Amino acid sequence: MKSQLSSLEVSTLTKEFQILIGAKIDQIYQPEKKQFLISIHVPRKGKHFLKIDLPSFIYLTPTKLKMPPPPEFCLTLRRRLNNTVIKKIKQINTERIIEIELEKESKYKLIIELFSKGNLILTNEKNQILALLEKQKWETRELKLKETYNPPPLSFNYFDTTQPELKKSITQSKKDKLITCLATEISLGGTYSEEICLLNNIDKNQPPSKVSDNQIKQIFKTIQDFLKKIEKPQGVSYKSKDITPFPLQIYQGLEIENFPSYNQALNQILNKTSFQIEKEKKESKYQEKIKSLKHIIKEQEDTIKKLQQQEQTNTKKANHIYEKYQELNTFLTKIKQAQKTMSWEEIKKQIKKHKQIKNINLKEKKIVLKI
Repeated sequence: MKSQLSSLEVSTLTKEFQILIGAKIDQIYQPEKKQFLISIHVPRKGKHFLKIDLPSFIYLTPTKLKMPPPPEFCLTLRRRLNNTVIKKIKQINTERIIEIELEKESKYKLIIELFSKGNLILTNEKNQILALLEKQKWETRELKLKETYNPPPLSFNYFDTTQPELKKSITQSKKDKLITCLATEISLGGTYSEEICLLNNIDKNQPPSKVSDNQIKQIFKTIQDFLKKIEKPQGVSYKSKDITPFPLQIYQGLEIENFPSYNQALNQILNKTSFQIEKEKKESKYQEKIKSLKHIIKEQEDTIKKLQQQEQTNTKKANHIYEKYQELNTFLTKIKQAQKTMSWEEIKKQIKKHKQIKNINLKEKKIVLKI
C-alpha cells in the first residue's frame, strides 16, 4: 500500500487545497502523537476536515472520528489558530512541505513537513518558531523554539527549470544510477522516475554522466507533461499498490479505480484503510479479552477436574478405611494398651513383623499401616 506522498503529489494536493482560501479554522484535534485533524469551515461549502498523518499523508476528509482529550501541543495550536482565516496555501519549492498562512489579530504560518520523521511547526509572519511538534536537527538546519524556520537547502527545482539546467544537474551527479539521481537529486521520487525511464525507453541503471542529450530532452519534456497533468489532476487508485494524480504506465495491467480528484482518491482509499485498522484494533482488543477469559475458564475447569478427581480418590480411601474400620480399631486398641506397660522401642520390636506395618517413626510416634 502507498506509504508516503511524493513531491509531485504534494504539489497536486496544494493546488486542490486552494478551495480552502478564505476558510476559517474551527477546531484542531490530535488523536495520536503524529496525527492531526483540523476542522475548517469553508464559506458556502460547509465543514471540511484536513487530516494530517505525519510523516506520510495530508488530505481533506468529511469524516471525524471520536477524539481523545487534546495534549498540550494541540492546546497551544488551538489558542493560536482557532478562528484564524486561511490566506494562502503553498508548497515550499519542490520539498514535501506545505505552508499555510493564517490571520486573526496576528499572522501565523502552519508548516507541515511530510518527510523524514515528519513535523508540524507554527511560526509568526517573520518565520520565528512559536511551537513545534518535535525538536529536530540535521547537518544543515535545526528546528527548535524561538529559532527562525528554514526549509531544507534547495538542491533542484523541477517546477522552474530549463533543459540546460536539468542536463547540468544530471550529468554532474555523483549517483551511480540515473534512477537514483532523478528520485533524490531531481526530487521526483522513485515512482515518477521509474515512469519517466519507462515512457522514454531509457536505461534507468546507467550512470547519470552517460545520459545523452536526446535522453535529457526526453526527460525534460516528460517532466513538463507531468506538470501539465497535475494542473487538472484526477485520482487513480491501483488498489493496494499506489494512488496517483494521473495514470502511470508502470502500473499497466493492474486493476484501477478512478476518482474526480487526487484528494478524493486519497480520502476514499486511506480513510477506508484507517477505518479497517481501527476496526482491527477494536477486534484485537476484544479477541485479547476473549482469549484472557477463555484462559481463566480453562484454569477453572482444570481446577474443578482436579478437585473432582481428588474427591473420587478420597471417597475410595474413606470407603476402604470404613471397610477396615473394625480391624484398624482393634489394632489401635492393642497399641494403646501396650503404651501403658511398654516403651515405643519395645512396641516397635513387638509389631514390626506384622504384615500390615509399612513404617514406624519412633521420633514422631507414628505407625504407617498398609490396608
